[in-house]
Amino acid sequence: MLNALFKNVRKEELLAKPELMKELIDINKGGIKHILSDILKVEARDINQCRITAPGCPEGGYTVFEYAMLNKSGNPEKYLPHIESGCELIDLGASAAIRKGVEIDINKSIVSENSETNGHTPLTYSIYKVNTTAVRALVDEAGANPNRQSANYGLPLSGALLNPNSELKAIEKERIAQTQLSHIAHTLISRGADINQESISSSRIKTPEYVSLETAAQKLREEIAGDEAAQKRILAPKKIELNQLRDKDLKEAEKKLAKASELEKSKVQKEVNSIKAEIQQIQKEIDELERSQEFRELGDKLTRTRKSLQSNVRDIKTLKQRGQDFNITETRTTIVDALKIKRPREGTTKDPVLVLYGMVSDFQTKKKL
Repeated sequence: MLNALFKNVRKEELLAKPELMKELIDINKGGIKHILSDILKVEARDINQCRITAPGCPEGGYTVFEYAMLNKSGNPEKYLPHIESGCELIDLGASAAIRKGVEIDINKSIVSENSETNGHTPLTYSIYKVNTTAVRALVDEAGANPNRQSANYGLPLSGALLNPNSELKAIEKERIAQTQLSHIAHTLISRGADINQESISSSRIKTPEYVSLETAAQKLREEIAGDEAAQKRILAPKKIELNQLRDKDLKEAEKKLAKASELEKSKVQKEVNSIKAEIQQIQKEIDELERSQEFRELGDKLTRTRKSLQSNVRDIKTLKQRGQDFNITETRTTIVDALKIKRPREGTTKDPVLVLYGMVSDFQTKKKL
């Protein structure tokens, strides 16, 4: 559909109306490179001359790349739903420089409904997509920090060395040296990425007090369910009998009475009355069972257990309000440690990523103090 639409648009029209470029970024998170380059034949200088006006923009408007780094409303806190477009624009030669006055933290992790980009920084996303041009532009022009950890995907260098998109088959140094991931790793290291940099993972661990209350609450709920079942078992035979008489036998007798002739009505009425009397008798027996010692003891126990559960739930709520329900623990590992853990050797065969790790002179690990 977009292809058909833009086939009728000339490059000059797009450049004369920056709002068209704005709409293209807004509605099309991917495929901008194809539309601009293949269909409209737009060149790098055309892209870099374009300025987009939006709420909060600096005087003269955003560059195309700057706008791609923001959301539609220009609110930096919502941030980066168009990183895919940003990478494609860089591939077309768009400048990645972010000017003063444009409130974009290029090192901030992406918050997006798109699961592929959410939790990445622009740099780690570019590494994940194995986009060497974007990696260089983000570090050299946009000021991306090669040692800034993303929210969900760790450090840029570990992302390059452990990239799930690598699909490396070769184990020879010469062949691996020609891969995009090798170029990305060299780019990051030459710009200050540290193989010894620690990647920090945080996890929420329940406190002992919270676990104890949760365990007690579960036990109380199980006790309540057991005692309620016991009460039902006491009444069950009579309840079944009552339901049979009231919901089936009585209704059928009443229907029969409604259709009976004058000669039959007296006899059918006696049947109806007999069923009603039987229902009353069974109801009395149920009432007596509910007043029995066993049933009342179960009821008293249920009352006590429910009160204990209410108190337990209040205590759990108090812990949550005080922030004492979870502890935040941190696990720290260096990129070297991650390589050893996640990419082990198998027999005498070296993993290609470990070959890459060994062939880069800058990867020599330092002794920690």
